[in-house]
Amino acid sequence: MGNIFGKLLRGILIGILSILLLLNVWQLVSHYAFHQDPPSVLGFSPVIVLSGSMEPAFSAGDLLIIQRKENYRKDEIVTFEDRGSLTTHRIVELSAEGFTTKGDHNNAEDSGTISAGQIKGALVLIIPRIGSLFLFLRSPLGILLSAVLCLLLLFLPDVIKMWISHGKGRAD
Repeated sequence: MGNIFGKLLRGILIGILSILLLLNVWQLVSHYAFHQDPPSVLGFSPVIVLSGSMEPAFSAGDLLIIQRKENYRKDEIVTFEDRGSLTTHRIVELSAEGFTTKGDHNNAEDSGTISAGQIKGALVLIIPRIGSLFLFLRSPLGILLSAVLCLLLLFLPDVIKMWISHGKGRAD
């Protein structure tokens, strides 16, 4: 029974780590090959919060899921591209020139207006603190540790069994 549980647990952990590694590869390919930032699946994209400009709505280290839409409205939280980086703030005003945005925690509105073309999507879901884990897993050390952990999960149980059976052979 313990052996079946061990194999099941090992399979689940390998599956999770494999999915994380595939997500890392997918993000890299999406970014560098297709120039898609952020990567999108069925119109949904993950975005990791790097600052506290939207406190208390969400915090640095949170993972946001955004969705591209046709129209955006006042008070909606959107992620937009501004001078090569992504920002997630609330729309505070609509005008003929575009959208005026502001971080909830900021004292002033963002400088200038943004166009609908700059908006990558509107906030759909907040997953607290998981973004910090994804940032780590995307780092060189995180990728290395994920690969090593995968290899350990794959081969360590077999090595332990071999040592145990080899040890029993000597004792007999």
